[in-house]
Amino acid sequence: MKKRSWRESAELLLAGKLGKEQAAELLEQFGLPKRTDLTQQDQVLAAMIKKAQDGGKDAAAFLRETVGQTPSQLAKEQEKADKTLDAPDLKTLTDQELRRMAAAAEMPETAEESGGHGQK
Repeated sequence: MKKRSWRESAELLLAGKLGKEQAAELLEQFGLPKRTDLTQQDQVLAAMIKKAQDGGKDAAAFLRETVGQTPSQLAKEQEKADKTLDAPDLKTLTDQELRRMAAAAEMPETAEESGGHGQK
């Protein structure tokens, strides 16, 4: 019999369903409507939320990372948003303007592939 990895064990146990009483208690603590499909993972996250609410910095950092809101991720998202330009109303552009925009959009990729000569 193959021994389970720590990750496999954790995934198995975290996916385990909570009993009806445990689920009801957990949901009540957070003011959520009743459900029967809660897992151990939900209970672990609830415990981390409670620790964070009580001032636990490690729990807060864990939750922030879990939802993808680390400072570096937020900075990358902001940088991407800053680079995004408002798109022009394509209905108002002429065919020539659209072709020029399409060519400009393809040009950087083509230049890199061909060593900067603009050919594929």
